[in-house]
Amino acid sequence: MLDSGSRFLLKLIASACNVYVTGVLIAVLGKDQFGVYRSASASVGFLSLASAGVAGASFGLVVRYLTRGEYSSVNAIVTRALKHLWIAGGVLLVLSIPSGYALAYAYNISPAMRESFVYAAALSSAAMALGFFSAPFIWIIQAQQREYVLNFLHIPLAIIAPILMIMLSKWHPMGWSPCLASGVISVIGCILCIVTSIWMYRSWLRWSSIKTSDDVGKRTGYSLLEQLGGIVLAQAVIWSATFHTGVASVAQLVVTMTFFSFTKDFLQTLASTLVTPVGSLFHGGHRERAAEAWYDASVWIVALSVSVAVILVAMNSRIIASWVGASNFADQSVNILVALSFILVAANVVSVQVIYAVDGYSERARLMLLEGVLTAALGFTLGSIYGLSGTLIGACIAQIISLILYPMMIMRRLEINFKGFYLILLRIVLIAILPLSALQCVLPHLHFTKSFIGTIVQAGIFGIITLVIVIIGGVTSETRMRLFNRLKIV
Repeated sequence: MLDSGSRFLLKLIASACNVYVTGVLIAVLGKDQFGVYRSASASVGFLSLASAGVAGASFGLVVRYLTRGEYSSVNAIVTRALKHLWIAGGVLLVLSIPSGYALAYAYNISPAMRESFVYAAALSSAAMALGFFSAPFIWIIQAQQREYVLNFLHIPLAIIAPILMIMLSKWHPMGWSPCLASGVISVIGCILCIVTSIWMYRSWLRWSSIKTSDDVGKRTGYSLLEQLGGIVLAQAVIWSATFHTGVASVAQLVVTMTFFSFTKDFLQTLASTLVTPVGSLFHGGHRERAAEAWYDASVWIVALSVSVAVILVAMNSRIIASWVGASNFADQSVNILVALSFILVAANVVSVQVIYAVDGYSERARLMLLEGVLTAALGFTLGSIYGLSGTLIGACIAQIISLILYPMMIMRRLEINFKGFYLILLRIVLIAILPLSALQCVLPHLHFTKSFIGTIVQAGIFGIITLVIVIIGGVTSETRMRLFNRLKIV
């Protein structure tokens, strides 16, 4: 509970700081330089493939051997991972400038902003390399269920980071200034993680010359696929927007996405808490109860995500205008598409976590890669025709396909046929949308909606009504009772 609570607190603070600093940076840097900063940060994501899947493959084994008390095996795995990740990090540092130039030419960055983009990409690469250096030490602390130690250490850094970004950006208003601030914070975070891990486990943590189990090699391939898919999935929209519409549109898109991502961390943390029983039920042979836990968690998260999306859509134009300025956010069609994407991601967040709990890491790797490839292919294709809206439509189509495939794989693992899963999700969305269409026509005409505070009150009313309608009309009484009982346990 302490781990999950501190993780949620860290994400909440980091998200709030991110929302605040986005508004300040776009005012200080301007749309073009802010777009350079976010495009460069997103573009270097593929360089994390230099870890070759070692991180994902090794962490599960560290947990297994620490649980058994086999410290020699843990030292062997960590030593091998450190050797690989430190070499990969060194290569990233050496190639940071050349890769920045290559990306600038690939994205057709204008000559006036090319130098700023190169420096921003190089600094982002360096920050990523520092993450490689400290990763194995973080695994050990997480595996010992003491992640709260790292979370509380990183909370001050999450507050200092935006302050440093703003200071450096005002001193030199270029796109690479926030990346420099991120690099400084990464250095401090890397040192804190390494020193903390060595001090906490100094009694047994050693450099080892013992060869590790072949299990690392068996899992590395799937981990690499998942890593590749995750990178493409996370950055494809930014890549496509940069290529087709330029860095200024990226700035507008990031503003809208940041507004919605503020609540995404909360839903993901809640989902991880709700799906905790699934793994133990599955491994204990209680497949039907595991399926019920997965189903209930999915229904609850979808209900909340629809309600949150309604709140954000209802107030985003006025709030964003006061936050970053009326000229710095995208049109309403882009806002609606981002909201739809938010709901689709939230609808699938439980299944993405559950598939790991039922030992479906190979299926998750394939599905992650498939969704990433579809997002990139459809985004680039439709983006060339319809611009930014086309890119987001492509992402939504890929998310819908993923939303269909993930439950299918889980059903196969659980050896059940749960076709009602799709129907209940569709029912929740329809029951929420139809009455709200009528409310949308009535409430805006009330006097209090013309003010800033009135907009927030109206959005809150929409969200509460949506949640009540979904829980009463979109969920069966049996499922509703299980949901409330599960929340009492949590």
